[in-house]
Amino acid sequence: MKIDITILGGGISGLSCAYFLQQRNPKLNLLLLEPRSSLGGWIQSITLPSGQNYETGPRTLRLRGESALSTNKLITSLGLENEVIKAAKTSHSRYVILDGIPTPLPEGFSDLFCTKTGRELARLSFLEPFRKKGSPEDESVASFFSRRAPSPLVAKLADALVTGIWAARADDLSIYHTFPEMKEWELSFGSTLIGGIRAAFSKKEKPKIRGICSFKKGLSQLVDALQEKLSIPMHINTIIDKIGPNNTLHTSLGPIKSEKIVFALPEKDLNKLAPQFSKESFPHTSIASVTMGWEEDLLSQKGFGTLAPEIEDASVLGIIYDSCLFPEHNTYMKTRLTVLIGGARWPEAVDESDETLFDLALSRILKWTGITKAPTEYKVLRAKNCIPHPPVGASRPTPFLQSPCATQFAINPAIGGVSVNNCIHSAHMLTTVLATDTN
Repeated sequence: MKIDITILGGGISGLSCAYFLQQRNPKLNLLLLEPRSSLGGWIQSITLPSGQNYETGPRTLRLRGESALSTNKLITSLGLENEVIKAAKTSHSRYVILDGIPTPLPEGFSDLFCTKTGRELARLSFLEPFRKKGSPEDESVASFFSRRAPSPLVAKLADALVTGIWAARADDLSIYHTFPEMKEWELSFGSTLIGGIRAAFSKKEKPKIRGICSFKKGLSQLVDALQEKLSIPMHINTIIDKIGPNNTLHTSLGPIKSEKIVFALPEKDLNKLAPQFSKESFPHTSIASVTMGWEEDLLSQKGFGTLAPEIEDASVLGIIYDSCLFPEHNTYMKTRLTVLIGGARWPEAVDESDETLFDLALSRILKWTGITKAPTEYKVLRAKNCIPHPPVGASRPTPFLQSPCATQFAINPAIGGVSVNNCIHSAHMLTTVLATDTN
């Protein structure tokens, strides 16, 4: 049988790509091959002895900006609109460790004048439009924030923000790959504050579903829906040895001839199979996490979670308050917390024993939340080389890459962005090209 397009990789990028292609051109002969034992990539969940379900990877969709339109399209097409749940209002509070203490960040305009932290941020916001505009050259996140709002407080907050998303150091990451809108606002309007205000009142199409969201059964519900709706051959545990001439794939299933190939694989696997896409390789970080559950509601400070700048903690990145984010998921455990450990500040954390990581997590929970009771259940997890770190000077982000002959294409978080939203958007943008060009 002739294969029009073979998709290598069954994470959220590969599954979304396959689904969008199927929707655009049902006549295409598609094939999806996944080297690992399950589909969904980093979007996975586990059930512990109590019956409580826990997310082990991403746990939210952050639906904002143009890329969220692609995710909205996917949700609507899959018939999941009524399955979407929004983050609870109690999760709006965010905490950062400052001088050893979990300090709440301002939630609104009035909060800017009620605390020492808020007043400092208000002062810096007022002065920001008068700062000298920078050059179009790439720079680190730390450099960008130190120019726009020079302050030890902002340096710590930038560190914490980068920690929460990329588990990286603000000195190491490219501003164009992390906060491109802010850099563009500075270049276009001379101010990130003015640019942000203009963007908020822009008449550009906005996603119908926006904000921080999940699904009633967790993010895995999105992966399950994609698998259910896809009517194409999908094979897991498939070894892909090499790509031969004329797009012949040498696999554990035998040789497969494909007109076009989409590589939706992690960067390491992509570079091995398709070196033409490996002009630059990004460092990747590893994270250990300890997920815990308590039968009682023990969390006195509600919110999204607490993040720790590296100067405040050299090993623990922060704590996610899972039970506050989506209370609908609290089926058996009323308090659910995930402690994030390692990242760029301690790469060897993933090699530590379960006991060491558990004890470290418990110590921070006691210190930062005041919970003294031992959890009812817990699980130690390790994600090795899970988040790419685009350095300063890296090629500007793009939804996808393609070979000169336009028969091979690549999408992954190192190319189009690390969030689930970015992955879906990259897949959507690629399929607008593939479905049109493939007969």
